[in-house]
Amino acid sequence: GTPDAAACEAAVPRPSRTPTRSGPGPLTGAAGDRERLLADHGFNPLRLEPGAVEIDLVTDSWAEIDAP
Repeated sequence: GTPDAAACEAAVPRPSRTPTRSGPGPLTGAAGDRERLLADHGFNPLRLEPGAVEIDLVTDSWAEIDAP
């Protein structure tokens, strides 16, 4: 015959504790410094001072045009 639902449930091992998911810890070092700097500026990288970033991808190309 076929086993009933109660017998199948009894055969399934139950975990001894509730599993937990642990995410990454807080950022440290340079990554933590960058995160704090961004947080201080509302997470808007355009508000950062040019000297605060390694590579400035925002250019003012119109300023370089030499046309009357």
